[in-house]
Amino acid sequence: MRALAELSADHRIFEGLLDALERLLSDEEESAHARVERLLKALRQGLAEHQAAEALLFGSGRKHPSKGALKREHEDLSEVREALDFILESGVEENFSALKETVKHLDERLRRHFKFEEEALWPAMKSDAKLPRKTAAEVARHIRAIARLKEEAAV
Repeated sequence: MRALAELSADHRIFEGLLDALERLLSDEEESAHARVERLLKALRQGLAEHQAAEALLFGSGRKHPSKGALKREHEDLSEVREALDFILESGVEENFSALKETVKHLDERLRRHFKFEEEALWPAMKSDAKLPRKTAAEVARHIRAIARLKEEAAV
């Protein structure tokens, strides 16, 4: 299924955002604060787009073997997005030194999520039926939005 390959490519984009965040958080200069905030916003918006694409891809009554695991993974992503909301609402500049540990934790959760999807959930779906044209177009729209976020974040 082509959409799964595109979602895997999205995972690589997120990993790039996370790598850039780690590099910036090791930089104590104030100039890094605005860039970190921009990356966190891109990550948060990208995860929203990713979840929407996955909901379309795996929802709508489509059969897949691990519906419970998929639901737990989406709940985990929602928690990550909530943590990003909290960080952004609290102010990056005020919490810059504390961000390192929080971002490290979020990084671990996201990378675990990506690995689980790619290695455990999605292989069972490779033989799934084609998506309806309208659904495929909507999934593709979300995926393009993620690629634009990467460009906007200048990673």
